[in-house]
Amino acid sequence: MPFDEALAAVQQHYREEHRWIMPSDVLERCAPDQPRLGIDATAELMAEQKQAWCEAHGVTVEEFDEHEGDTEWIEAVSRRG
Repeated sequence: MPFDEALAAVQQHYREEHRWIMPSDVLERCAPDQPRLGIDATAELMAEQKQAWCEAHGVTVEEFDEHEGDTEWIEAVSRRG
């Protein structure tokens, strides 16, 4: 984002707030309708890593999801792969 836009957001924040400004405050003022960077990227990365783990261990993502939280199953599958 342009510096002038970010600076205006900081100034506006302190006109209305007394608490310390955070980066999310600037983003909210400059681009309130834009998705926050990282949220979707993190979910996408996690899905890719889960898929890769499943492929490496010979199970499907659906099987993994069925046994999510079952540490014995995950350990048994990990030993095979």
